Amino acid sequence: MFDILFVGGGLAASLSAYLLRQKIPSLKVLVLEARGRSDFPKQTWSFQTLPKAIDPSPGKSFTDPSASWFGPLISKSWPSYDVEFPSFQKSFSVPYHSMRSETFHTGVDEIAGSCFRFRSRVKKISEKSVELESGEIIKGRIVLDSRGWPADASAAGYQKFVGLTLKLSRPHSLTSPLLMDCVTPQLDGYRFFYTLPWSDREVLIEDTRYSNTPDLNQTGMEQEILDYAARKGFKVESIVGREHGSLALPGYDQERGDFPKGALGVRAGFYHPTTGYSVYEAVQTAELIAEHAQHDLESIPQRLKGLADERWRSQEFYRRLN
Repeated sequence: MFDILFVGGGLAASLSAYLLRQKIPSLKVLVLEARGRSDFPKQTWSFQTLPKAIDPSPGKSFTDPSASWFGPLISKSWPSYDVEFPSFQKSFSVPYHSMRSETFHTGVDEIAGSCFRFRSRVKKISEKSVELESGEIIKGRIVLDSRGWPADASAAGYQKFVGLTLKLSRPHSLTSPLLMDCVTPQLDGYRFFYTLPWSDREVLIEDTRYSNTPDLNQTGMEQEILDYAARKGFKVESIVGREHGSLALPGYDQERGDFPKGALGVRAGFYHPTTGYSVYEAVQTAELIAEHAQHDLESIPQRLKGLADERWRSQEFYRRLN
């Protein structure tokens, strides 16, 4: 029997397993993931440094992320970031950090790779066991469901994006991330370009849209990105990476908010309902799990539910905004 079974091997479960292996190596942890490791899509997770007063993590890890337990998973940090609107530009002297999926998964596997079991499709979940489609039953003292947003859940709208990582033939002039460039035609809803300068000749550019539909014209949006890069004076040598996604955004009128015990990650609403940022919540819940895993393990599912329900109630403004 395992101590903790995670169903779904995304950001929240991966960070939890990574921390647990370091903090309580004797704990028996298993992460069941339907996909193979090579099947995970390219992805980038980002977040800002936070002052201690508003850092949601129990360990106040976001006051100095690079020195935190998840610091080795950070791919790049910048001392500031910028935004641009048609009549307004501003720079924020707040450190910004990004984790590329390649760096993230490699780092997690080095510490917690033995905890993962890939290509394991789950048929049924209970509080103490998981049944796989193969018929195998795996038991655990607790089971945490982190399989993402339920397919049958309704949404007020979607934050969708297509991103290209571009190798340039000559250096660009960016010194900081440009998180919102809204000086662009407003297509398919509220739209902006997002740019991360990985190096002087490599940038990630995303075309992001807040839309009523989750549909992506990936080919068309990739061309929009290349046109944007040309307008910025970037000389593109090649496309070295692709990302895309469509995140359901909850609305104010949705009844959903009474989350089941043991839900984790996006499945429990542990992400910002408007921006979609989820690293803060993934770290917060990983630290909560690690804090109680050794002496109060059976309380974790209810503690996660309490936190999820509390967050849902406190974020009414953002759901109204959606």
